[in-house]
Amino acid sequence: MYNIIKKIIKRPLVHIFNILLRNSKYENDISEIKQSIVELKKTLLEEVRTNSDSVSILVKSQRIKKIKIGFLVHNIEAWRGLEPVYRAMANDDNFHPIVFSLNRRYAGNIFRDEDKISFILDQRGIPHVRLNDSDSFRDLALLKFHNLNALFRQSHWIPDLPPAFQPHYLSFTNLYYLSYEIGVMPKQGLIFRYSDYERFCSKVFLASKEIKEEMDGLHNSTNVRAVVTGHPKVLEILTAAPSWPLRTKNQKRIIWSSHHSIGKGWSDFGVFDKVFEDFLQLASTSSVFLLPTQR
Repeated sequence: MYNIIKKIIKRPLVHIFNILLRNSKYENDISEIKQSIVELKKTLLEEVRTNSDSVSILVKSQRIKKIKIGFLVHNIEAWRGLEPVYRAMANDDNFHPIVFSLNRRYAGNIFRDEDKISFILDQRGIPHVRLNDSDSFRDLALLKFHNLNALFRQSHWIPDLPPAFQPHYLSFTNLYYLSYEIGVMPKQGLIFRYSDYERFCSKVFLASKEIKEEMDGLHNSTNVRAVVTGHPKVLEILTAAPSWPLRTKNQKRIIWSSHHSIGKGWSDFGVFDKVFEDFLQLASTSSVFLLPTQR
């Protein structure tokens, strides 16, 4: 399988970004990149199909039963990075994807926001099952009722989700993880690590072979079943249409994506709310580049 993946990935995602940064005429490469991402999504689907429980796929009548894949959505802000996988499965006769909306805890002790998540999923035309019981273990029972072959959980941060959705309670099915981030770059001083959740997973999907090589160097890498598939979020970024806050003749534009922990009461390391006006002023007076605010 790895040789097939290696053959499909002609241009690893790290290389794609390097090309976009180096080449001012990158528009000519967009069609080729889009095709690469389509192939990467197909590869990910093939991995899911291959590693699903074959016993639950076949029924006594010899007919093929659809592979049921669940998506736990608590981080709606990052859902666009995983949504292409859901839609690809929804358009594939071999799959039956089911989305579940649930509460989250980003700061403080209260789990909330399922209503907001459900509202946005409705807006995007995505049918879903709402898990918002005051007792998350009743929600877990409802999740089990769907008899899933595999389950995507959006992030490896265990405290963010209600207690019943911690990894050891989800061991009744195959756990899959496609990180909400494309990948961190060790050359920039960021350190890779495998989380407790990733060690529970049947499959961890990585964006590029460079990232896998870094991951393989970790002391606990033998406990993680990681494969290279690429990341559909790249296509989302390439096709995004940001709303630019300033109207200038600048040819270069930079997307500034602030972390969602800006403000007070959490990790408090975000400074976007303190410096964005200075950056806008700089962009307004510079003829070289434009820095937009977050959307």
